Amino acid sequence: MYYYLYQNIRRLPSCQKNIFTEDNATRMRMLRNMRRNYIKNIILRLREYE
Repeated sequence: MYYYLYQNIRRLPSCQKNIFTEDNATRMRMLRNMRRNYIKNIILRLREYE
């Protein structure tokens, strides 16, 4: 999924791409939150099966 997002970012024109690179901290936080939610969902699913 990260790869897909990355490909979309790369496909944008350079003027729009600069917005992403400048706001690197926000993007990293977003990715971290996505990863945390992903792990949380896995844990919740595992608990359901127990």
